[in-house]
Parts: sequence; structure tokens; C-alpha cells
Amino acid sequence: MSLILSQMLSFGDSSLYDTIFKTILQLPECVGDSTWGCINGYMPHDFIYALFIPHIVLLIFLFIATKGIGHRGLESLLGIGVYIFIIYSGWYAFFANLTILWMVVSLFIASFYFFWGRIVHPTRSRELFKLGFDSAKKSKEKRKREDALRRDISYLRSQLEEARRRGRTEEIKNISTQLTKRELELRELQR
Repeated sequence: MSLILSQMLSFGDSSLYDTIFKTILQLPECVGDSTWGCINGYMPHDFIYALFIPHIVLLIFLFIATKGIGHRGLESLLGIGVYIFIIYSGWYAFFANLTILWMVVSLFIASFYFFWGRIVHPTRSRELFKLGFDSAKKSKEKRKREDALRRDISYLRSQLEEARRRGRTEEIKNISTQLTKRELELRELQR
């Protein structure tokens, strides 16, 4: 099959294979054990590992990167322009080599979501997320309230010292009452 396919792709001195893989995509020859993003002359390998999978990853990347512009035509135009720039400038080989990293990361993320969906039913995950978010929000509000009470207590203590220095007994009673209330509130919050 590979021999027939390579014969179909050859014409004259140069072949379509050389034109696509070496001239246009500028892919290097495979060296060592690395087989991602390089060519070795074996057509099924080169088609899958150097052309098909890297193009899928590149097109998904471009699709995600161009979303959010708000105009479908401009998103498509930008995606096509960036794709042509990557190919023309010779960056395709770099992206093709990164494909293995992207595939591994994607597999780990997909596995996580798969197993998470088995542990926690997808309909409950939204509830758990909301519960965690609400808990974090309450904790943050509690810390803010504690900080505000500490500031009030510090301010009231300084006011109490000032009232004691001046000998104002009525003011001392009022400040002491407010200080006691704030200290009780703080102790109640800390429980």
C-alpha cells in the first residue's frame, strides 16, 4: 500500500511527497527514537505523525485562539492568516514537535474528567462547585468581618486610653460597652 501510494505521489524528478513534507512544511528527517513532527520516508508514519495529527492540533489551537473576536468571518480570516504564516515562516516543524506534549496533556485532562465523572455524577459536580464557591465566599466574608472587628477594637482601645487620660467617666463607660460588644462578636466569629 505504501509503495503504491508513494508511486502515485511521484512525478518527474521531484515527488509530491518531497514538495509537501520537505519544501512546504519544512519537516526535518527523523533522528533517533523521536518520531513526532519529523519524516522518515515511510508514508503512513509521515502522514499520521507529521501531517494529520499535527494539523488537527494546529487547527484546534487556531480555532480556540481566534474565538472571541465576535465576527465569524474575521475569526476565519485570522485563523487562515495565522495558519499560512505558521506554514510559510517555517514554524510548522516546531508545532509538529509540540504535538506529543499536547496529546499527553490532553489525554491526562480527558482521563481526569472521565474518572471525575465516574466518581461525581456530572449533575452533582455543578452543585459541589457552587457549594465550594459559597464556602470560600463565606470564609472570605468572615475574615473581612474579623479584620473589621479587630480594627474597631484597636480604635476603641485607643479611644478608651484617651478618655482615661482626660478623666471622662461617661465616655469611658460608653467606649467600654462598645469594646466589650466588639470583643464578644470577635470571639463568636472565631468559634
